[in-house]
Amino acid sequence: LMADTLLQVAVDISQLYGAANSSSSSSSEANNAYGESSDDEAADKDVMVVKDALQLLLRLLEQQPALVQALLLDVDQSPLISVVLVNPHHAALRRQAAELLERLVSSEAHPRLLLWLLQQLAAGRAVAQSLPGSSEEFYELLAAMVARMGKAWGALPQQLFAVAAQMLDDEVSALRAAAAAPAPHADVVSSGGSNSSSAAAACMLLQGRLQLVLALVRTLDRRGVGADSQGGLIGLLLHDFLFPEAVQQLAAAAGKLDLPSCAAKIEPRCTTASCRKAALELLAELMGDCPGSLEEGVGLLIDLHYQQQTLRGWNMAPRLLRPPGKYMGLKNGGATCYMNAVFQQLFMQP
Repeated sequence: LMADTLLQVAVDISQLYGAANSSSSSSSEANNAYGESSDDEAADKDVMVVKDALQLLLRLLEQQPALVQALLLDVDQSPLISVVLVNPHHAALRRQAAELLERLVSSEAHPRLLLWLLQQLAAGRAVAQSLPGSSEEFYELLAAMVARMGKAWGALPQQLFAVAAQMLDDEVSALRAAAAAPAPHADVVSSGGSNSSSAAAACMLLQGRLQLVLALVRTLDRRGVGADSQGGLIGLLLHDFLFPEAVQQLAAAAGKLDLPSCAAKIEPRCTTASCRKAALELLAELMGDCPGSLEEGVGLLIDLHYQQQTLRGWNMAPRLLRPPGKYMGLKNGGATCYMNAVFQQLFMQP
């Protein structure tokens, strides 16, 4: 009864609080004048209640593993994913829910916990995709659980691996759709009292998807999905997510540059250091164990970055101007190529 109550408290409070404050600032000031709590203070207290409930629930389940079956496995607990783990208002709750679920699986309190959590997370992807700015913890947890699948290969039903294979195909299709869609604008919007941008939210979702694809590729040993003949993920990552400006430079050199659409195509989809890191890690995995994919990837990199300019001499100045606030190669000032390379490596560190 205690465990069920704690879980219900966490879900119900997460569902009720956190909406945009509809009361005026004058009413909040009036409350403070009389020594009453403001709506923000009340929301903070609600957050603490949920965090405490989840922490107590974790301790209880770790001490009484027999409760896992009745509390999680035998009933529908999807709100724990859709309401708490992807909570759109407070990252603290998302982190607490992710910690609860990951520690429960790590404790091996029940042999079916990993299977149950993977099924719950696979079913909850639509919710995470509808709230891209709140999807980071969800995708990190899902990627971690997919990685655990590889360690428990014989203990899990084979249909789960079929689900994982379908998930990989779905995520690759989603990456293709993201590359084809217009790049999100970086206009700042307000959500839940905190400033965020649609571009940052889209990049957060993209980063999560890249991390999930990396985990799926490793677990299912599907590195061939990077080759152009099987999925073309290597070309997609290089052309659209990392170096689209180089693609436009190639088009300009060939006299095929479409100026009206150039501005929309020149922006990389991976706009943050962490998202670029996720894309590069996936790219390295796809090219690492497959000679054909390695040859294809290196060939694309040479086409994108070297064939437009002679490799003789030291004057390797880029032709495109650096957009304000963006990154680009450094101009060789004369025997400064090694120093420039060090600067660029330091700059790209997350």
